[in-house]
Amino acid sequence: MPNCQPGDRTHAGRRGMTLIEIVVTLTIIGVLLALLLPAVQHSRESARAVQCRSRLRQIGLALHSYEATYSVFPPGLFGVTQQLNRVDYFSPYSRLLSHLDQSPVAQKVNWSGDTNQPATIFQGEVPGLPELHCPSDPSVPRLGASFGFSTGALPGPYPLAPQLPDPYKPLVGCFTLLCIRPSDIRDGLSNTIGMSEIRSGSSGGFDVERDVVIFSAAAVPAGDSLSPTYWVNLCRGATSPVATWENRRGHTWLTSELLFYSHILPPNAPIVDCASERFEGLFTTRSFHPGLCYALVMDGSVRGIANSVDTKVWWALGTRQGREVVAF
Repeated sequence: MPNCQPGDRTHAGRRGMTLIEIVVTLTIIGVLLALLLPAVQHSRESARAVQCRSRLRQIGLALHSYEATYSVFPPGLFGVTQQLNRVDYFSPYSRLLSHLDQSPVAQKVNWSGDTNQPATIFQGEVPGLPELHCPSDPSVPRLGASFGFSTGALPGPYPLAPQLPDPYKPLVGCFTLLCIRPSDIRDGLSNTIGMSEIRSGSSGGFDVERDVVIFSAAAVPAGDSLSPTYWVNLCRGATSPVATWENRRGHTWLTSELLFYSHILPPNAPIVDCASERFEGLFTTRSFHPGLCYALVMDGSVRGIANSVDTKVWWALGTRQGREVVAF
């Protein structure tokens, strides 16, 4: 009989994993991670989207608080006349500070200052307001804002309804140089969008999804610059690389020129934004949410608007007196 030690049998029953078993195990782990990571990312984006909607809703509440105090909504552009008849503009956010629980900040605004130099229109360092940021935008600046104000279906940001030719008056939105009352929104508060998301401008080279192509006066062709079609055709022809662009969109909540958007094109339209040197042009609502943008209805509710929304429906939702009532 062989002379076996008591521990030999136990030792003989042990063996390590084969190479095939290791490969199979690693493959299974890789598959599980591939299935798990998108779910985790989707969960995180869902949480960011909830916070984004909540912050936009709070701005809506501030708008209605302002209206309850002054009987009007704040103007889209609060003008300050400077030398050489230049007019600079404060944003609606600057008027809403006290209604966003930012009264100490509101007291530091210098309404007679020069809005081209934020240091002159704010006493002390201009603060960042995180409640104006959408967490889904990974690079919104500290002083930036992720939510823009609607000019309607007109090129922004300067339409003055009384001075518009009659064919364009029905295209006016809720935020212009003039204050409006709820009764001026003739299509109804629950049928009219006043705000939506914007992507902050890039911090480096030209980004077609963030920045605005700027045309010099000589480069802007003759035509009806109030016509939405005029700007759609012009922006469609803007190709990269471009010589001049504006990357400060949404970079400061204090001044208004780059906080507007229009309802000319649906959310996240593939055509690049473009404008003249006076910032008259095409500014589209854009977000980082898959397939949609969040919009503030003037009754204070927040709705997700799909990128595939019909253009005519989007126009109707952005105008306040077009007599084309569209229900959500």
